[in-house]
Amino acid sequence: MEFVRFVGLVELARRESGSKEVVRSMASADPIKINDVAALLADSYGICGNLSRLPGENINYLVTTAADERFVFKLAGEAQTSAFLELEHRAVERAHAAELGIRLPRLIITRSGENEGRYPISEGALLRGRLIEFVPGTPWSDAGLSTPERLRELGRILAGLDLALADVELLAAHRTHCWDLTMAAQHRASVARIENPAKRRILERSFHLYAACAAPRLERLPHSLIHADANDENVLVENGRIVGLLDFGDCLFNPTICELAIAATYAMFDRPDPLQVGAEIVAGYHSERPLMRDELEVLFPLICGRLSVTVTVAAERHRIAPDHPNWFVTEQRAWDLLECLADVDPADAVSELTSRIELVY
Repeated sequence: MEFVRFVGLVELARRESGSKEVVRSMASADPIKINDVAALLADSYGICGNLSRLPGENINYLVTTAADERFVFKLAGEAQTSAFLELEHRAVERAHAAELGIRLPRLIITRSGENEGRYPISEGALLRGRLIEFVPGTPWSDAGLSTPERLRELGRILAGLDLALADVELLAAHRTHCWDLTMAAQHRASVARIENPAKRRILERSFHLYAACAAPRLERLPHSLIHADANDENVLVENGRIVGLLDFGDCLFNPTICELAIAATYAMFDRPDPLQVGAEIVAGYHSERPLMRDELEVLFPLICGRLSVTVTVAAERHRIAPDHPNWFVTEQRAWDLLECLADVDPADAVSELTSRIELVY
């Protein structure tokens, strides 16, 4: 019988001092039986098909039926409460209503009209899962060199998404998690885990830039619900155009500029001209949701903050599951970009990132 073992997603835990948060990881005590997953799918949705595990941090399966229909089946962890799942559902539906011109992972309700299915597995334990529409497309990371037109399109789509999500008000959105960019400093203690002295200096500088130039200003910036994870695996492309956006599971109430910073970070990977790449995305975003001067001034420090979180979380995870197939796919590219940006003057970065928009500095 096939078993799928997994290491639980990172959780936030207070240090004994209570002043900072660090990342802790916990291994799941019990394996998930593929037969139970199939039973949950059949019982709650009346669907049978081939189940193949999808890459990524979460426990997701591609479901292919005999009629060649495809769905995504997402298992819910203990930390994913009904309130968080409802938040994700509401965010997707609001984005769908905004007619952004892309496909989204919309929820399929169970046969009894519920948002998620439940199946008893042992001694009162429940296996929980949601069926999601399959969104076809090629991940941004595999779609070839992005043109200026596609970069601007990414900016426009994200701006439209943020304008749409601004109408969503749920208590569950006011949360934090491992990747919350406003809490990037919680990972700073993990700089000590970086063995290479040169890399450690670059990372310390990056965290310092975030702490000095972004963190103190974030509270005063416009806030809204954001997707918060428009990375190069979640943005889908077909024939040179953006056709889909996946995984609203990290959405939360944040400074809205964090949306742009996160997406720009991943789009800048593997490019010799990363700030020019960022400038095109900024231009597209600004054309739909004009950016304030204060938002633009924190954009580069926020990009550095996201990169810093990426490599420090990876360093922590190397101690827990160094052979995990999905946890380290962006680690080296993040280091490459950090090193590329290490000597960039923050003022010059702002000027370059805003070079495609009409804004006088």
